[in-house]
Amino acid sequence: MLNKRFLNWIVSGDDLILAVGAKSLQSQTYYIRSHKVGNQDYWTCPSRWYVSWLRLTRLFILLIVVFPATVSAQETHYTIDGKGSDMRLLVYKQGVMKWLGHNHVISSSAIGGKIIHNTEEWEKSHFRLRFSVRQFVVDRFLDRQRSGPAFHNKIDDEIALSTRRNMLSQQQLDAQQYPDILVSGKISSNNRALTNIVISLKGRQKKISVPLSLLITDKVLTASGRFSIMQTDFGIQPMSLFGGLLAVRDQVEVVFNIKAEKE
Repeated sequence: MLNKRFLNWIVSGDDLILAVGAKSLQSQTYYIRSHKVGNQDYWTCPSRWYVSWLRLTRLFILLIVVFPATVSAQETHYTIDGKGSDMRLLVYKQGVMKWLGHNHVISSSAIGGKIIHNTEEWEKSHFRLRFSVRQFVVDRFLDRQRSGPAFHNKIDDEIALSTRRNMLSQQQLDAQQYPDILVSGKISSNNRALTNIVISLKGRQKKISVPLSLLITDKVLTASGRFSIMQTDFGIQPMSLFGGLLAVRDQVEVVFNIKAEKE
């Protein structure tokens, strides 16, 4: 917090020109202290350009000293720790012949981005994340084991590779033209609400609300949660065989745990 004496100095320049003197509300005239003899102050009326110069000087100092200090005190910047973060897409089979297919887990730790946490006003906290599509991993056994009973069976490596090729193809994620998935939004409260999320995928955007658990320590911010998206919202047609008797469910569950370190 800036004290009154410092603000007075910003306006004028301490003892040389101690203050922009009282502004006469009737005449709209400015007075400044020109000099001092003993205890007697002598005032003068400066030219208009001099008053303008004082105004500009004050504004400049406020912008470069006061305003940045206020912003830095309210905002804490975090950088995403890709190695400590994790995102999984849970893809489910459906149809009368679904016993012929497999549920799949698509995971990624290739996550980058920033989180800006406003300590005074939570609604001004925001983030931007980037997920590299080409770094997605399909059906890694460890990821399947921690994704629930529906994924506990082990998937053959060739099936996993084939699934990944289909996923990156032009008909699905089209990784060549759209190599990244972008997620941005604002944190609306400090407990369990993350609102105004915008997902940019395959040239399309979708706004959703996502509940989450948020933990902030001195140096680390961690956000985790679970939500669902529809593939068709992003122009992706789920795989379907035998006239829909064996197909991929349109709804995909997203499980995330994002770790960010204070800059």
